[in-house]
Amino acid sequence: MTTALRIDRWCLYGLQTYNWGGFNGHFQLDPAPPTEVTVISGDSGTGKSTLMDAVSALLHPGRDFNRASSGSGSSPRSIPTYVRGRYGKDSDGRNTVYYDLRGGRATWSGVALTWCNIDGRTVTMFSAWYMNTHDDKPSAEVHGHIDGQFAITNLDPYTKSPHNAPVFKPAALREAFPGMTIAKNRTRNRQWLFEQFGMSDREKSLTDVLYRLQSSSEIPTVNWLFSGIILDEPEDLFAAVRESRSGWEKVRETYQ
Repeated sequence: MTTALRIDRWCLYGLQTYNWGGFNGHFQLDPAPPTEVTVISGDSGTGKSTLMDAVSALLHPGRDFNRASSGSGSSPRSIPTYVRGRYGKDSDGRNTVYYDLRGGRATWSGVALTWCNIDGRTVTMFSAWYMNTHDDKPSAEVHGHIDGQFAITNLDPYTKSPHNAPVFKPAALREAFPGMTIAKNRTRNRQWLFEQFGMSDREKSLTDVLYRLQSSSEIPTVNWLFSGIILDEPEDLFAAVRESRSGWEKVRETYQ
């Protein structure tokens, strides 16, 4: 008996943002079906990279946002600037004034990605961040996933009284939305998604390499390509050196 190999193919079904960068309020993008192609185009400053960074915030936590649209040097884009909706700054050399769409008040931002497989099953992963009036970084955040489609705006009541003790209280969210799983952080949330996709460790690494290539402004040298993009910096450099040396010693012993 011959058993056909079945591939559980997943496709992006929907992208939602709430108060993300220049997109005030709720924004939703519904990609074309898998048999068609979705093209995002527009003039500079219309939000193409902002949408790509929304995807990256969930799929590539801890990585720099798009440098290609920010010129050379480190990207000024970050979770706090996206929450505030920062669109410019002025500096006289001593003082810097930032211009934010949502500055000087409490606000929150969220991103949600909904995926669909060939059987019609849908899952949604999301992240949201809350900043109080004088916060320069999020004071509360939540990351999670749930079967089916989920509107990111459903989180809005949980940023206000009586739910904001604390904001995005996990127990309150799980009670309100049965089946919702709250992840420890964005990395754990991404791990769950990749497990749903059945991706190997090598495939996960390749997605990071492709993202780093896409988000870089230029590739000046081959050395930079490998050291800055393809190879991850070890957490303990000396441990990596010792491990490498031990490997060479084993090779020499075998040769002798």
